Amino acid sequence: MKLDMALIKYEMIYRNITYAEAVDLLAAMAGTCPSCKIVTTDFLDAPAGTADATIVHIIKPLDMVNFELLDENKNPFVPPISGSTNSDGWLVFSYEQIDASKTYYLREIAPPPGYRPILGDIPVRIGDYTSRPNFNGSIIVPVANLMQLGQISLSKYNRPANEGMAGVEFTLTYPDGVTKSVKLTDANGYIIWPDLAFGTYTLQETATIPGYELDPTVHTVVINTATPHKYIVAYNDQIKRPIEVIKVDRDTQVFIPGAKFALYLIKDDLSSFVMESVTDPVTGNEMFHDVVYGEYWLKETKAPPGYRMNETWQHVVIDENSLPLISFTVEDSPIDENLPDTGTLGALGYLLGGITLLAAGFWFSKRWAKKEL
Repeated sequence: MKLDMALIKYEMIYRNITYAEAVDLLAAMAGTCPSCKIVTTDFLDAPAGTADATIVHIIKPLDMVNFELLDENKNPFVPPISGSTNSDGWLVFSYEQIDASKTYYLREIAPPPGYRPILGDIPVRIGDYTSRPNFNGSIIVPVANLMQLGQISLSKYNRPANEGMAGVEFTLTYPDGVTKSVKLTDANGYIIWPDLAFGTYTLQETATIPGYELDPTVHTVVINTATPHKYIVAYNDQIKRPIEVIKVDRDTQVFIPGAKFALYLIKDDLSSFVMESVTDPVTGNEMFHDVVYGEYWLKETKAPPGYRMNETWQHVVIDENSLPLISFTVEDSPIDENLPDTGTLGALGYLLGGITLLAAGFWFSKRWAKKEL
């Protein structure tokens, strides 16, 4: 008995939709699935002019998939009957001695790249086809493949504490370079993208939380049979900036060494001390290294020899907009020995006053002695 046996290899994109819906969907998919097409429920090409209400499918034909036809005992024919699907997903077997009472088998030699293999051989019971009303001598066997899916997961930690960071935004770009998925890390700093088709993706941090530097790393992630699940660990560093304090003479603007400064959390509160400055061995300026994100108050704690201490509190903000080096210039006035340091009479005045008091005391003591006589 000679029958035409054909199989169509495909991925089901939309099942059992109206022809009108399918036309709109296919137009929207033109850029991402140019080979997709509309077929009838018998998997024949839906002709133009099909009634809008007709139920159809949208499929993606899979080409270059190898199959072999086996006999009723799952043994290969001699010579073998095999072939590969064409660009429309079709493969036609020619065998003129098909027995309508038997069941034959189709064996997929290897799945299409990125698709799950078909487990076991596909039975083709010839009688199920020949007994159908209006059978025309052609047997069509639809063979669907499901995409082999993978996943990408990520954990986000801060440094140096290694704590999970919630609320960090990541953008995953799909292999087509157009489709994107934006997600935020959960309370534990974790994100997962499940059910991803095989291909090459890029993953990048696109927004972080206050107090941390944005990580510019672009992760290229390949999902394939060898590595269907990829796990990424990423870190964010705290925003830190150095602070430089340059000490100068108020009048000459010439650098003067020997000053010391401190950072405080609260203005006018010495108990909120954070750190003391260190002297840069090259420049001689006072430095605060790796000051973390936040607001501080800067104050001079020791004046250079021969200078008055500047009592001004300087406000310092370290955030995403801070310059790589935060610099302050603080002016000190020299102590004038001929002028009072605090606005009083000065040392000489105190000396003269003391002499006057002693003289007055001596005069009163003499006068008292005369009265006693």
